[in-house]
Amino acid sequence: MTSSSPTPTGYKSPAVEEDTEKQSRERKAVLPSIPYGSLLLVLNDANLEDAIIAARPKIVDSWLKDELSSAKREDFESYREKLSSAKQIEKISHEVYNEWKRGKRKTSAEIANKISEHQEVIEFFVEYALDQCMLNIESSRREAREEIERILSVQQQHGNEYEILGIDKRLTRSQLRQRRREILSAVHPDKNKDAEAKNCAQ
Repeated sequence: MTSSSPTPTGYKSPAVEEDTEKQSRERKAVLPSIPYGSLLLVLNDANLEDAIIAARPKIVDSWLKDELSSAKREDFESYREKLSSAKQIEKISHEVYNEWKRGKRKTSAEIANKISEHQEVIEFFVEYALDQCMLNIESSRREAREEIERILSVQQQHGNEYEILGIDKRLTRSQLRQRRREILSAVHPDKNKDAEAKNCAQ
């Protein structure tokens, strides 16, 4: 007579991760690698996020040729408002609609509503556009060298990030991004042949 093997106490069958949970984790890992991509996490909709990412280059190129064609550094705050207008949201929603490749496609109106509900989605477009615009604005050699010398001095004194950026901790997020753009415009190694430019940009 053979006795059946007892089932180990406390045994639990292996948990199978839900596909949606796995996809969500993967997107949370991928989106931050796209400039300002983490701003899209509020949507929690992979198909919409993909369409928005695909639409951004065309929207930004259009802005650089038209709305931002004569932009100056000191005017960036006013351009941020213009690029966040209802007219621009409608323009973005049409381009996102055209770029929708997977799943049930939302209407342009539904996309516009989603964008309007989440300021972060507008920032995903606007902040990147302002970054690209700043790269096109030349800093004088003297301004660039002064910025490099200032950053190197702060680094030697082991200053913190706020001191490196030369800003007050009470700045708003948009002001912080603008200051970062101004510095990169002056010290970006693609535009500045100074030997210390790369070190300062990093």
